[in-house]
Amino acid sequence: MNSVMVQPRPQSALETKFLSEILPLIILKDTKPNFICFRLSPEVEREIGNRLSWRFCHKFPDVIVIWDKKFFWALAKPNQVMPSQK
Repeated sequence: MNSVMVQPRPQSALETKFLSEILPLIILKDTKPNFICFRLSPEVEREIGNRLSWRFCHKFPDVIVIWDKKFFWALAKPNQVMPSQK
């Protein structure tokens, strides 16, 4: 087996990279989706929204939180209790 060393290419100060995971959701007929949507006041822009959603996911490990177009979307398993909006 041959091994190859790969050097990462240098990242310039102007280059921004985002990591995202996209997967399909299958919602069964007898299951009600367990999600909430909220917006902060004052509204936050993309960079801060993405950072906050990442932190929310770590604070509430059973809930997935994303930020999109000034709204936060939190998704949990059907029987999972959602955190308080406070």
